[in-house]
Amino acid sequence: MIEKSSDSGINWAKVDAHIIQPEEYEELPEWTEDMITAADVYEHGELIRSGRPANPGRTVSSIMIFDAERVAALPA
Repeated sequence: MIEKSSDSGINWAKVDAHIIQPEEYEELPEWTEDMITAADVYEHGELIRSGRPANPGRTVSSIMIFDAERVAALPA
């Protein structure tokens, strides 16, 4: 959790103690299909990631150096 700074000028104790009243719910936007699609999904407290899964194999970066004669022999 992020430490609440006391030099922000905000009374965090008052903010934390506030209980939302029924009339304040009218200020909250109704969820749209786009908002639901973009929302994070959790299962058993763990974030479920969408999209392409992580590569299960380990990748290795390498550099290969060829002399000019071998490069010239490669098809264009």
